[in-house]
Amino acid sequence: MTMKHTCWDREQSLKRMKGDEKLLFRIISIFRKQFPYSLELLKVAIEKHDFASARFIAHTLTGQIGNFDDVSALNALRALDLCALQNNSNGMEIAFNKLKEELSALDSALNLESDGSRSIR
Repeated sequence: MTMKHTCWDREQSLKRMKGDEKLLFRIISIFRKQFPYSLELLKVAIEKHDFASARFIAHTLTGQIGNFDDVSALNALRALDLCALQNNSNGMEIAFNKLKEELSALDSALNLESDGSRSIR
């Protein structure tokens, strides 16, 4: 029985990996190690009103999160990117806070996936 996650689409992610579960688990592991650093860089860029860096980091995170089809996190990143494009600091902060919430949920779901996959590796 396949478990349906509310914040990411495991089946779609697995299709992206051409059914390679080991690759999916490696991607999950890499993402879970890297995204806190990316969030910190994004936070600093927002605090410094560095709109170009904020957009660059948001695009990087978009590519990473795209592996998991987390629509809510991707929408938060799109909002953040648009605010950065418009030099809207307040909007970026709001979108960043939403992004943190979404990534926390994604991280929890990916952690459950990782815990459940130990027998596959």
